[in-house]
Amino acid sequence: MRASSLRHFLRDRRGVVAVAFALSLLPALGVTGAGIDYARTATIASALQAEADAFALSGHDAADRDAVESAARQAILARLGDAVHGLSVETRTVPRAGGVTEHEVTVSARVPLRIVSVVPGMPDDLRVEAVAVARALTRVVTPEPPLVQLSHEAADYNQIYAYCFDPARNGLGNGVGAEGQRSKMTLIADNGGSDIAYRMPVCAEGESLSLRLRNVRNARTRPQKWNDPAAEQYDYYSDTTITPGNAVKLNFPKDADVAETVFCATLDVCHDGAGGVLPRGKHRNPHAANKPCREGAFLFYGFEDRPSPRFRGDSDFDDIRIILGCSVTTEEAELVLVR
Repeated sequence: MRASSLRHFLRDRRGVVAVAFALSLLPALGVTGAGIDYARTATIASALQAEADAFALSGHDAADRDAVESAARQAILARLGDAVHGLSVETRTVPRAGGVTEHEVTVSARVPLRIVSVVPGMPDDLRVEAVAVARALTRVVTPEPPLVQLSHEAADYNQIYAYCFDPARNGLGNGVGAEGQRSKMTLIADNGGSDIAYRMPVCAEGESLSLRLRNVRNARTRPQKWNDPAAEQYDYYSDTTITPGNAVKLNFPKDADVAETVFCATLDVCHDGAGGVLPRGKHRNPHAANKPCREGAFLFYGFEDRPSPRFRGDSDFDDIRIILGCSVTTEEAELVLVR
């Protein structure tokens, strides 16, 4: 009886198909599960990288290390919850050559594999890591000076250009591009009533904001002459330098009194009426401001378009007049991701 039962059991094939089918599902389950788990792990890795980038850009120093790491862990767990475990956040500040400082954040965690882990021999989780390094850079910032244009008296058409002047460069250049001593030539005002859109040039270290007067004779009310190459016209460049006392020095041609400058402590006094500081009168020598431009103050520029002694002008320096706000160059630190 026992021998017969054993032979019957061995001949019975019921259930073998089910077992074989279940075993055949394992490779398919592994492939499908791996794809789903991989996509999920990639999403979590991207989230960890974003958090690492954000905390690197927030800046930190050695004294803040524990607080930064704790805040980073709390932020990541609040975002990802139980999607990760074994979360680790490490920060360090690394001094580099040239006074540069780098802030490094390393975030690592293990991501559970929810599907593929049921396949024999497959891992239960994967380790992911995100590293972000932000470098602290110092940049020089020169705010754009505000421009105010005053009334003018002239039969000629006049334009004022702003540009940067660097006496250390070779050749004068044409003011277009970066070649020569004159660069970033920008039209900022005229006495023809034009609506001029512009961005004031930002001059680098060693450069000075300078002004150019372009004069077209007897053309203020004749726009067709303003850009006529055949019209009688003259150009004067201030090629401004800064004196040892930090005052502005205009370097127009010695035989042409082209412009005068006046320091205005406030905009309210920058006029030639009662209580104003601007000079008046004809046939006079140009005034030269001898105070350094400072933040909150203003510098008046009055131009003579037929400057003496080169020409017989009236030397009243009101053919085109502008006021520029003093902009003080400062240094600002910013963090940029380097990897």
